[in-house]
Parts: sequence; structure tokens; C-alpha cells
Amino acid sequence: MKEYYIEHEIITLLKNSYFDKGKDYPEFIIDWIEFSQWDFNYRLWCIWDKWIAKWNISANSWVEAINLFREKLKKVTSQISLIGQAYIDYSVNSFLVSHKQNFVFRYSKNWKTTWLTFWKNQIKALNKISKSNISNEFYKYWKDAINTTWYSAKILLMVCWVENIVNKKKIKWWKAIYTRNWELLKAIYWEELLVKLYWTPKNPSIWLRHKLVHWEYLDDTTSDNYVIEIHKKVIEYFNRDIFREKLISENVVSPQRHPFWTFEGYIWLPFENLWHKKYSLIQLIELFTINEKLPEESFRLLSPEEIKSF
Repeated sequence: MKEYYIEHEIITLLKNSYFDKGKDYPEFIIDWIEFSQWDFNYRLWCIWDKWIAKWNISANSWVEAINLFREKLKKVTSQISLIGQAYIDYSVNSFLVSHKQNFVFRYSKNWKTTWLTFWKNQIKALNKISKSNISNEFYKYWKDAINTTWYSAKILLMVCWVENIVNKKKIKWWKAIYTRNWELLKAIYWEELLVKLYWTPKNPSIWLRHKLVHWEYLDDTTSDNYVIEIHKKVIEYFNRDIFREKLISENVVSPQRHPFWTFEGYIWLPFENLWHKKYSLIQLIELFTINEKLPEESFRLLSPEEIKSF
């Protein structure tokens, strides 16, 4: 086992102003993780919408160390979001894993979102759906799903897209009767996805739609990418059954574009600090922001053999 020191950037709308007795800097420790404001001084107080989380951990490798840390952060930041009643997340942000003079540094930046075009075919498609019998609720669910960045919530809203198309409501005497067009449902989803989402006698344990609503959390690190799969199938359905021609692309890169949280990891490699100086995550981010790379005279990329032993 090796000793690793990890620092992780956290984005939040909470200002960490907790002062412990005898300390002049706002910080607190929960489950062995130290949380502090990204930068702080008494004149400007808390000047960033960021925290930094720090942890010492024993692990067999830096990969094991960062995975253990991020799993712990997932739990604690979820609890903080309840207590603080505001946005907090770490999943796409920068981190530093250090062991002696070696380290792994991931620099993450929120890039400006690339636009998509709205051209003649899209106008033609818009005219066609304006005259179709697709309900207004479907489009409201669609917009909500596009505006949602979190995976579990997005999947649930996307399932609502399809159910809004295939479910029908009839009023018979004193009660409402709901029916589902299973043939249409099969025509939208392919069989494997249909079995995953809906209960069948042969596979009662993988009723994903039901589990999502009632007890199981799903994220894009522990599952297939159902977002892309369902999105493509719905676009295919519109081209095939509503437009009856291919008016909108089924292969858009990064569909459901969103103006926020378009993060991109810039570097994620093991280095050796040639001067054996202890750099913090904040210092490395400042260096990388200025130079767009680590200064060659201060750091060296480890060889494959050295990486294995890190």
C-alpha cells in the first residue's frame, strides 16, 4: 500500500464560511475529508464559487486512490446538497493525486458550447410536427430532458417522452382507463432496450423504469449510455412515422447540447516534479491556465514503467 494525497475541485453555490475554534481559515472535516473555500481573505471573504476537498489515503495505485476518493465525495456532496439546499458537484472538475514527488493532474475547463444549425430541413420538420397529433406534453417532457444535465433525471424524462406517445387515456363511464400501445412501443425501442426498461415474465429483475422511480440511482459511470440509445430511437421514430422522410439527423454528435457544464479534461497524466517542490491543485491550475501546459523545466512525464509503479 502507498500513501496518496488528493485534492479535488468542487463547484457550488454555497459559501464555506465555517470557522473552527482557533483557526483563521474556513474549513471543516467530514468522513476524513477536509473541505475548505477555494480562496479566502478577510477583505473579500469568500470570492469563488468553488471549494477544495483534500484527503490522505492508502491504496495500491493512484487509480484506486482517486476512485475511492470520488466515491466518498459522491456520498458527502449529496448530503451537503440536502443540508445546504444549493448546487454542488465535483464530477467533471480538476483534481491532483500526489505520491512523493510524482503526481497525476487533471485540468478541467468549461469550454464554450459548440452550436448546432437550424436549417431548411428543420423548418420543414417543424411544419410537419405542428400539424401532427403528438401531444403538447410530449414536447414539454422533451424540453425538460434537454435542459437537464443529470443522468437519472434525464433518463426518467426520456422514458416519459415515449410513454406519452404510446399511452392513451379513455374516459369510460366514471373512470379513466389507460392503455399502452405495445406494438408502437416495440417499434420505437428495439427488443433489448424494451426488455431492460419494462418488466417481462422472463426478466422480472431488470425493470429499469420501475427501479429508477422507486429505489435505484443510475449514473453514466455505472451503466450503458441509455440517453444516447433512447434519443436516437425517438429521432428514428419521428423520421420514419411522423415525417416519413429523414429530416433530422439521427447521428448528431453530443445531442441534447446544453450551454452549461460542457467540461473537457485537458490532461490526465502522471508527472514527476523535477524540483521536488510541493505544488497544490490551485497552483497547478494557475500554471496550466497561464501556459496551457506544464512548464517543461519543472515537470517530466513519467515513462510507462514508472507509471506502473506510481
